[in-house]
Amino acid sequence: MQFVKSLSFLVLFALIKNSVLISKINASPFPEEYLLPHCYIYGYTDNLIIADIENAIIGEVAYCSFEDNTSGNWSFNVSGIQSIAGVKSITDKKYYSLTSGNVTKSFSPAPGKNIIVSYWSRSGVQTVNGSTSGQAGRTVTIDGYTWTFYEHVITNPASITVSGSGLIDELRLYPEEASMTSFTYEPFVGITAKCDINNNITYNEYDIFNRLSVVRDQDFRILKKYCYGNAGQQEDCTGSVFLSALKTGSFTRSNCGSGYNGSSVTYTVPAGTYVSSVDQPTADQMSQNDLDVNGPIYANINGTCTLIPPPPPQITIQGYNAKTSPYNVRFTNNSTGAVFTYLLNPNTFSPYTLGQVPSGTYAVLFWPAAAPVSATFNVNGFTQFGNGASFSNISVTATTTASMY
Repeated sequence: MQFVKSLSFLVLFALIKNSVLISKINASPFPEEYLLPHCYIYGYTDNLIIADIENAIIGEVAYCSFEDNTSGNWSFNVSGIQSIAGVKSITDKKYYSLTSGNVTKSFSPAPGKNIIVSYWSRSGVQTVNGSTSGQAGRTVTIDGYTWTFYEHVITNPASITVSGSGLIDELRLYPEEASMTSFTYEPFVGITAKCDINNNITYNEYDIFNRLSVVRDQDFRILKKYCYGNAGQQEDCTGSVFLSALKTGSFTRSNCGSGYNGSSVTYTVPAGTYVSSVDQPTADQMSQNDLDVNGPIYANINGTCTLIPPPPPQITIQGYNAKTSPYNVRFTNNSTGAVFTYLLNPNTFSPYTLGQVPSGTYAVLFWPAAAPVSATFNVNGFTQFGNGASFSNISVTATTTASMY
């Protein structure tokens, strides 16, 4: 008992009931007033640390990557958690759509300090406490989708509300003087992504035996490779791995709906995205599979939809031929090149309907269908005399008469 009393440090461990949050101060040889608080946020059914925060207490922090229903000290509508099969978010598979509702946190009491709220967005800056004055950081492209980092500094808030209409991930909240490191996991396998205190991300990939095989930076460049022998022992990777080649393709948006045309976009799988220890074709096929599956998805999200203009109104063409020899008359649309040809029957002295053409500007040509004759050729008041006639830039916007007499 005397030994315990003589200890010069304080160990604090508090378990919060009905929560996934644990706050603690590590043992230290320094007096209590010099200790910095240190807290954790747990997820994945309370089994794994998803956020490690230095210099903050648990009531001042929140974090969520939306990989499970863990709120991480935020409040939000869990139905807003979304994912696309085969497509990664900034740190794993899922993200949150703010169209499903705001994400909020309340403080009791107010923290009395500046609070940082940060997130990665696929839809530009979002609104935090009514302001879109967030500072933009770097941009990362994953599986063809672009994510941008944003950070907001809020002064002594009583609560935080994140709102908007975009898609967000890796949502953090902590005091300005604190720092946070966060993690996502493949349960029973290992860490899939780690986001450090400067929001730099590393990704871990595992082989078919759930062994760590590749570590990448946030630009998906390989930082480290792990290779294993037949007995499972770790080996030198030199010459034993194959990196996928660049794959790219053009895909057309197909979900625009009736009356719209989808644009074409380019989807790219960068070289080295996939690794195989078997052979080069296997690595390349993995990249091709990514292109085939995710190219159309990417186009349906990032392509644009253009309204198909309504067809021009149809204009009636009528004509007559007061001469004794039949003639042809041809209307050629200046814009589309469409051609409409009609026969002017001889010995007709009043207009009759020849057909219809789309409204527009036309070149009009008269030529004999049998023996030529001399005549005056007339279309919309323009006339020529001879054995045939050619007219340019005839506006056809109302009933048009082509005649010869």
